[in-house]
Amino acid sequence: MKTFDSLRAIDGKMFARLTPYELTLFKSVRREGRKYNIRATVIYDGTQNIPFAGLSIEQKDEALRRTNSKVRVFFDGSHIKYIEGILSKFSSKYAYIESALTELQTSKNISLVAEYVSKAIDNADDKDTLELFGLEVFLSELQ
Repeated sequence: MKTFDSLRAIDGKMFARLTPYELTLFKSVRREGRKYNIRATVIYDGTQNIPFAGLSIEQKDEALRRTNSKVRVFFDGSHIKYIEGILSKFSSKYAYIESALTELQTSKNISLVAEYVSKAIDNADDKDTLELFGLEVFLSELQ
């Protein structure tokens, strides 16, 4: 029970401000949480241009700790609802996002959803690109 309370306490907290204990807990849940239907991730705030391609998880964490990114903890599949909410926001604007939303609702194939989001980013306007890029980073951590 204490672990669940600790997880709830770090949900929404700035990644850079996690205590050593909270950071260890976060990393453990990110690595092993799927067994318990819990997901932990960092939601990239998109304020800095960070080239994530080719970086290890440790390197990504180090880069994200220098931003205003926040920790999110999802219980019992609530990460699907979170992703669905973001996709719904853009589905009428971008065809690839509409396809991603359909894929999420039918097969829940995160890899294919991530591919559609990546394609949508190529055609997105500047205002939407940052939020979609943050979603892409989140999806890559779920795979």
